[in-house]
Amino acid sequence: MPVLGTIIIPVPYGVAGMRIARKKEILMYRSITGILTLTICLLIAPSVCWSSAVAEEAAKPEPVAVVDGVPIPMSDFEWEMRSLMVKGIGQPEGADPDSLHAHVINDLIDKELLYQEGVKAGFSVEKESVQAQIDLLTERFPDREVFLSALSDMNMTEEDLQRQIERGILIRKYVEEAFVQKAQVTDQALEEFYKENPEVFTKPERVRARHILREVDPDGPAEDVRKEKELLQSLRDRVEKGEDFGGLAREHSTCPSSSQDGDLGFFGRGEMVKEFEDAAFALEPGEVSDIVQTMFGFHLIWLMEKQPEGMVPLAEVRDRLTLHLKQEQGKEALTARLKELKETVPITRMTD
Repeated sequence: MPVLGTIIIPVPYGVAGMRIARKKEILMYRSITGILTLTICLLIAPSVCWSSAVAEEAAKPEPVAVVDGVPIPMSDFEWEMRSLMVKGIGQPEGADPDSLHAHVINDLIDKELLYQEGVKAGFSVEKESVQAQIDLLTERFPDREVFLSALSDMNMTEEDLQRQIERGILIRKYVEEAFVQKAQVTDQALEEFYKENPEVFTKPERVRARHILREVDPDGPAEDVRKEKELLQSLRDRVEKGEDFGGLAREHSTCPSSSQDGDLGFFGRGEMVKEFEDAAFALEPGEVSDIVQTMFGFHLIWLMEKQPEGMVPLAEVRDRLTLHLKQEQGKEALTARLKELKETVPITRMTD
């Protein structure tokens, strides 16, 4: 069921602090219209793509479906297909195009049913909430003219966009309050899920370390390399004699982490360059490494703490796990309600 989307439990132990190596962001060109399409779908998930005003319906092609007397225009179907392409979903290789068309139409019908149910249940959306989402959209464009041009490229007005966002927010509120919040999760259900899915709650071995970085090209002038190594060796000797590593990092490190006394936070294997990682994991808490050479220069590493691999205690993930199970129950209840509505509400598809 696409309305609630895929539920993913957040990884309970994210890495904090500065990283030695970060992945470079790959900037891919997209048309300005494509950016707007994708952004709208992300902001108002579940997306309800209504790209025409009611007053214009008579001049447009036959609707793809009619739900309890309300037409779903062809333009909405075309928008939904386009948004799938922008999001990189598209038609699976070898699949029947008609099956994708039927899926999109069914999705639009589901959303219209939910919107109608939400309105009947008394749900509404404040204008301020809609405007806040529009403001988020416009901030992603160089200026208002570019934003309006992108809307125009999609045969869309600001009023159309406001209506899309309003409907999306209303459906989300209805689904959350009518299905997710009403779900009941018992302690037994929590414990069973926890025991049956150990891979979800296993934390890898991690270490927390400080470091001092001296940025230098290892292949640069020999005199520069020698001076940096001598400095780090002298700093290592001072640490061995009891001097505070954090203070030395603050004074001598060229890494931005120097402002945190060289503290990199916790990290696991595969998150640092290999030479740095191997040296850090070989230490015991309180030990300082020899000089470590990486592509960034020379380092001294002081290990603060080491955490072995193990299970995250249930108490630490209870709230997130409860939310996950409530969402799963909500999806089941929502699916059942949609099935019931489709059996009682008059629905006509273009293929009927």
